[in-house]
Amino acid sequence: MAADAADEAGDDASDASSVDDDSAQENYLKKAQNDWKKMIHRLEKIPTGRWGAIREILISAISIARKAHLNEVVKELRSALLLHRPSAAGAAKASALEILSKHGGYEMSDDESEDFDPESDMMEVSGTSSESGTEEIPTLLCSEAMMMSGCLDGDDNADRVDWADAVKTCRTLSRFGAIANLFLKKASRVLSEIDNKKDNLQEAIEYWENNNKRTRRGGKEKYSSDIEIWANVQLTSHFCMAKVQGFPWWPARVCEPKDASISSALSSLGRDIVAFVGNHELHVVRNEIDTRPYTGVKEDENEDMDSYDEDTIKNFQQCVEMTRRICKGRGIIKTPKKETK
Repeated sequence: MAADAADEAGDDASDASSVDDDSAQENYLKKAQNDWKKMIHRLEKIPTGRWGAIREILISAISIARKAHLNEVVKELRSALLLHRPSAAGAAKASALEILSKHGGYEMSDDESEDFDPESDMMEVSGTSSESGTEEIPTLLCSEAMMMSGCLDGDDNADRVDWADAVKTCRTLSRFGAIANLFLKKASRVLSEIDNKKDNLQEAIEYWENNNKRTRRGGKEKYSSDIEIWANVQLTSHFCMAKVQGFPWWPARVCEPKDASISSALSSLGRDIVAFVGNHELHVVRNEIDTRPYTGVKEDENEDMDSYDEDTIKNFQQCVEMTRRICKGRGIIKTPKKETK
């Protein structure tokens, strides 16, 4: 009987402990949810020029959210941190405050002061404990790697020379790790897009071959000139004006596919691959209908542009001027000489 009573008492204690643990965990999660919001709320009082303080607050908020397993919050705050730049933290600050608003904002308690002094209160932000005299440093990817990743991720115009130079100038493993990881991330995305665009071209060629007669008569095409395609091509010196659906007549260069089967198929279909001047995107156009010679004469480039937005008009004008300079430099078009009196 005594043993049974002891067992029963033990079970009761275990149940009570379980309840206490659940309650403690719930309270901890509530506190963590409040703490990361409080941390981000402080950004409102910090000027964007204090980029170091903004970065410390973001890292501290991420650390708090991560320990509480608030994975979605961690992911979003990390995205904001990637926007951080030395001496330019405005975008990161704005993004973090948007995340705070998305998660319901932060309501200050009655006994909490509205005033936040960045100079004196940054000790709390960085995790300094006055009781123990020790400092808890939030451990994420090191700052150098994080900023490198953010900087590189914002530049989609980097070519292989830029990447090679970045690797050659590495002096730390964290810097090299950030570059290598980001390169793999970008390469995987680009290769996936290339595969999809290659498939688009093959499917379009098969469609055009099976429906060639109808499309030659001007029938509606399933695959028009605005489809995204990719092929290994060589830019030729042949400049033209090309008409791609959704764009005005645009200066372009005719491209020669290096794959003989693609070149032969497009030639038999009366189509060419063109690349807009100033743009790497490729388009397939009908060479008798959608292209005309480039003369460099402004009257031949004019078109009613009222139906296009300002960005399209601006880009068009820049490409026209670029094409004119290229062609003049290569002697393709000549500037008329002024008559002497």
